[in-house]
Amino acid sequence: MQKHQGVTLIELLTVIAIIGILTAVAVPTVSHYLPGIQLNGSARVLSANLREAQERTITEQKPHLIRFSNSPPYYYELIRVNGGVEEPAIKKVNLANSQTVSLQGITDNKVAFSTDGGPSSNGQIVLTINGVNKTVSVSPAGFIKIEN
Repeated sequence: MQKHQGVTLIELLTVIAIIGILTAVAVPTVSHYLPGIQLNGSARVLSANLREAQERTITEQKPHLIRFSNSPPYYYELIRVNGGVEEPAIKKVNLANSQTVSLQGITDNKVAFSTDGGPSSNGQIVLTINGVNKTVSVSPAGFIKIEN
């Protein structure tokens, strides 16, 4: 008597059906958390770029700034200032289409750093996706932190 090892078509279809049901249940749950995950990532990247501008300013002893767009599509640029003249952007970061930026206390849509690392203006940069906010704060002393 010969034994055949393997799976039948019915067993295979049953497994595929179970995987389909689990996927149908999991996708809405994961998509609910996706904007928050994107927002956290954007806030971390913005915070890192503000710190990079500050560090470049101190290291090179040339002012650097982060300039924000004030209309969609939202983005911001890291720019070096040489002799009072802004050079082409070192880095440009585009935000997701559903993401907005609002500046509170930040003047001229930019945060520039002096050679001692102090910001030109202090306040909050609020990133928003689908009504969920994440705030990056810049203190008068130059501390940059993520809130919320």
